[in-house]
Amino acid sequence: MQASWARLEAGLYVAEDDPTAAQWSERLGQQMYAMAVETDRFKISIIFHQVRQRKLSDKARVVGQVLIPLD
Repeated sequence: MQASWARLEAGLYVAEDDPTAAQWSERLGQQMYAMAVETDRFKISIIFHQVRQRKLSDKARVVGQVLIPLD
């Protein structure tokens, strides 16, 4: 069976002085930021103004199967 996941290589990082974020900041009149997530298979770049977070679950089944067993 083929794995349906990707290893997080370089990880999650904020791109300082990103030219695309600067262009969007100017166009929208508010500070925009650039972030990227890079794995062994793909790279996702995101331009955003604000971040909100919320925890969806305490379950670690999938992560535990891929990395190491988590209690």
